[in-house]
Amino acid sequence: MSKSRIVVCTGDESVNKSQSVKRQFFMGDSAIKEVTLEEGIKAIGVGAFARCSRLESVSMPDSLLRIESSAFYRCGKLSEAKIPLKGTNEIQ
Repeated sequence: MSKSRIVVCTGDESVNKSQSVKRQFFMGDSAIKEVTLEEGIKAIGVGAFARCSRLESVSMPDSLLRIESSAFYRCGKLSEAKIPLKGTNEIQ
């Protein structure tokens, strides 16, 4: 089994010009245990974290406006998601 890892999405290669986590960028990465999206991220793309089978928690910033379909599809261990009440206006 691979080591678990924590992912922090900022302005790196996982984020596109419109400040969205790219479509299916982390899909199937079974090492990811925690995800923190930093302030400035506006959206989570389709299937961005789908099938991350060890993912347990996600923390999302106030800047988040949209969570696209299947963003966390088949993340069976996901038990904690901090979703901002303030800005998020579209969850598909």
